[in-house]
Amino acid sequence: PMLPPAGFGGGGGFGGGGGAYGAGDDVDPSRGACTVKIKGLPFRLKYEDVAEFFKGYPIVPDGVVVGRMPDGRDTGEGWVTFATAEEAERAVADKNRANLGSRFVELVTVRGAPATDRALPDGRYVAVLRPGAAGA
Repeated sequence: PMLPPAGFGGGGGFGGGGGAYGAGDDVDPSRGACTVKIKGLPFRLKYEDVAEFFKGYPIVPDGVVVGRMPDGRDTGEGWVTFATAEEAERAVADKNRANLGSRFVELVTVRGAPATDRALPDGRYVAVLRPGAAGA
């Protein structure tokens, strides 16, 4: 599986506030691609669900990443990387607290997508979600 870096996130849960990818970071439009953290994702989420939810907002290739438990179940958190900071901000403004499937999701811009090459000490990890792939 694809795994996050050691020290990923911080206090309050997977990728929670205070860590390298904590919520509330300022977005600099000159940086190019920008990532949005999503909380409250439906379990067994498919790439197509995310693509439909963000239809009209350009997502970078391999730009949909979901959190997973050690047994492969989804954590309900994910990250979507958009082509520009402006598109990420627009997605947050338009889609925060909207329903994705049967769940309402919370969106916040973050510094970047989690890397996918190392596990956390408790075994959680992240995985790139691709077309045709569903959560565990």
